[in-house]
Order: sequence, then C-alpha cells, then structure tokens
Amino acid sequence: MDFAASLFSQWPPHLDEWLIWGVAGAAACIAVVALVNALEIFFDSEMS
Repeated sequence: MDFAASLFSQWPPHLDEWLIWGVAGAAACIAVVALVNALEIFFDSEMS
C-alpha cells in the first residue's frame, strides 16, 4: 500500500477533476442509453 500512497501523493491535482468528470460523463452516457432503450421497449409494446 506504500506504493499506492506514494503514487497518489505524486498525483497532479487536476487529474482528480478529470477522473471525476470522466466517471460522471460515463455514468450520464450509460443513463441516457438505458433511458433510450427503455423508451424504445415501451413504445414497441404500446404499438403492438
């Protein structure tokens, strides 16, 4: 764990923000895709 601790102490501060934004962006994309899939399934069942 000392290696990980030294790695994170060397971590540039702006990388944390990029990481957070990247995770948030990925989660948003997944949520949008899931929503679109759910709407497609809903409309398909409504039409038939």
